[in-house]
Amino acid sequence: MKLRDLVPWREESKGLIRLDPVTRLQTEINRLFEGFFPGFTSDISSELSERRLAYSPRLDLKESDKEIVVRCELPGISEKEIDISLGDDYLTIKGEKRYEEEKIEGEVTYHETSYGRFERVVPLSCAINQEAIDCTLKNGVLRLVLPKKAGVEKGVRKVSVRAA
Repeated sequence: MKLRDLVPWREESKGLIRLDPVTRLQTEINRLFEGFFPGFTSDISSELSERRLAYSPRLDLKESDKEIVVRCELPGISEKEIDISLGDDYLTIKGEKRYEEEKIEGEVTYHETSYGRFERVVPLSCAINQEAIDCTLKNGVLRLVLPKKAGVEKGVRKVSVRAA
């Protein structure tokens, strides 16, 4: 047995993942208990499952000498459901995602609902010219252009979203 066989490694270029023996053993034990007692392992990792199911929109940042561009994916959310505020050194994007669908097929009615709040806080490393902010929502993508400013403005300001 070689030393590298004992160390976990990952070769992402080929899509291979090799787990260390302890992790493999834990996975097999979890699979065994799940087979005999359904729901057993889900109780153990409920906190992790809740974090995975929470809605948190994807966010991309791009910074240049003149501006910071924030791109946030918000599919199915209108500009009225988004609350954006700009503080001294942070940007906050809040909102609620609501989905409701009812489908009737003969005597059977299917009703599906989904609800979730989200909040993303982006720390800012420089002062922003609050009067020149451009914020648009198009095809479920929120785009904020925050021009940099040499001076510092104090206080919190609301940012209005316009549909593109």
